[in-house]
Formats: sequence, C-alpha cells, structure tokens
Amino acid sequence: MKDYIVFGYTNCRYKNLAVFWASYIKKLNVDYVIYCTDQESYKFLLSADVKCALSSFQNNSENFDFEDFSLVRFNILFDLLKSYKNVIYSDLDAIWISNPAIGFSNSAVGISNFAIRHCNFAIQISSFAV
Repeated sequence: MKDYIVFGYTNCRYKNLAVFWASYIKKLNVDYVIYCTDQESYKFLLSADVKCALSSFQNNSENFDFEDFSLVRFNILFDLLKSYKNVIYSDLDAIWISNPAIGFSNSAVGISNFAIRHCNFAIQISSFAV
C-alpha cells in the first residue's frame, strides 16, 4: 500500500488552474491525481501531461455546481483509500509550498475514523491519525 496521494477535481472552466496547481504539486514530488468532471478538461489535462482521471460523475455544463460533486468526492476518497494509507483532498486554488505528508503518524486507526484538519489551506482526510 502506498503512503499517500493528494487529489482534487476540475471541469472545463478551471482546466488552466488545474495545470497551474499540478505544476506546483509536481515540484514537491508529491503523488497526486486530478479528477475531471467532463471530457474537455480530461483531454486538456492529459495533453498537458497532468496526472488525471475521468470522474464517474460527469457534467458537461459550464454551469456545473461543485457542491453537486460533494458526495462523489467521498466515493473517490474511499476508492483511493484502497491503495493509499492517507488521502488528502485539496482545492485546486490551494498552492502547496511544502510536502503535505510531512508529519503523518504511523499509528493506525480504523478506516471509518477520519482525522480531518486544515493543513496548508487544504483539508486532509486520512485513515491514520495525524
């Protein structure tokens, strides 16, 4: 099982922001993935060499309300926790200036018990106590 991953999501309106965010997270040598809610953003991010995945929840409208995506975010979280010990959700307008995983604890707690805290302007949801 891998140690951690940072994930966020975007649509066609914010695809350039997603590329900008990925450029910063790559500098920190952090494992990340951006979920795309439409084909346009997915193809754009792939062409920009950004690690991305097409979300099972898709909306091709530019009027997409990200609040509609809230429950899907937790489905992504649970899927990622199958492969990673820790999963960090980040808004794409949060610029990381240091590695967000520094300071993770190795003492395990149940997967249903999430430690939620603010960390460098992002919310961390982890299967381990932090």
